[in-house]
Amino acid sequence: IDLAAELSDKYGAAILFTCQNASSKTLAKISKLGPLGVISFPIESNQASIIVKLALLRERSSQENFFSLRSTPSLNSSDQDLFRRLPPFDELAKSLRDELCLLSNRKVVASGAQLIGELEEEVPAFIPLSGRLAMKKIGANGKVLIAHYLVPGDVFQIILSLQDAPFPFLITVERESEILILPKQRLQTILFENPKLYESFTRVLQERLFRSEELSRAIAYDKVEERIAMVLSLLAGRIGSYNRGEDEYQIDLTRNELADLVGTSTETAIRITRLLEDEKILDLSEASKIRILDLTKLEEKTSSLLIQI
Repeated sequence: IDLAAELSDKYGAAILFTCQNASSKTLAKISKLGPLGVISFPIESNQASIIVKLALLRERSSQENFFSLRSTPSLNSSDQDLFRRLPPFDELAKSLRDELCLLSNRKVVASGAQLIGELEEEVPAFIPLSGRLAMKKIGANGKVLIAHYLVPGDVFQIILSLQDAPFPFLITVERESEILILPKQRLQTILFENPKLYESFTRVLQERLFRSEELSRAIAYDKVEERIAMVLSLLAGRIGSYNRGEDEYQIDLTRNELADLVGTSTETAIRITRLLEDEKILDLSEASKIRILDLTKLEEKTSSLLIQI
């Protein structure tokens, strides 16, 4: 039950319990987690099948309701500006951009929420407007690793959502975010009718996959010190805030998250970042924040080409 509570809180996992001779105290504890269902022993195959199917149906309905909550459609000027300046939507005729804007809906999502499950089918298409989302993979050992960050204006999720295949990542909300949910069916029609736009989306996908491959190569072959320097250098420009007066970057990132990104242990990430702090390259004085005091020196510590995460 404690494990289920942690999985639910940390990853938004849907829970279905099986139990035998559960006491009323245990059942009361289980009910507080809001599970999809409880299967009691002895298990009859037909009964179990029905309960599981109903649980999955209820979870699917919950996901659909999550994304179907919409405000009254309106032609929002900020959304119009977003489509006008956001590649590859900037290639569309104004009338089509306005139509997408009219049919799209904004939604605020809380930190810690799970938006999409790995291998989920029929997922929505959306653009992050603020905050930070993480695309994760679950390894064979059950460890959840961060594969990509989705930052404001990132269209990578849209491209993957339009593929005729289960969604390859788990998406969680790392910081409270606002997303713009697009009309997926209409977007597919627009892509079909505008081959150049489809080609542009394909190029974005190819570039992102190439960068992911390069990052995987670096994780596999570079020393952990070089990997940490490389990832922090990349994140400075992608999710960091720049203080022009001090000429430094601040990244909202825990050492545990950094460890997941570079494929090492949290202890190793802590040890190496402390060494970088001793060299006056980093400042770790604030919890869950990494300040880069000297980006040039940090970049000099990586032997890899800097690529986008």
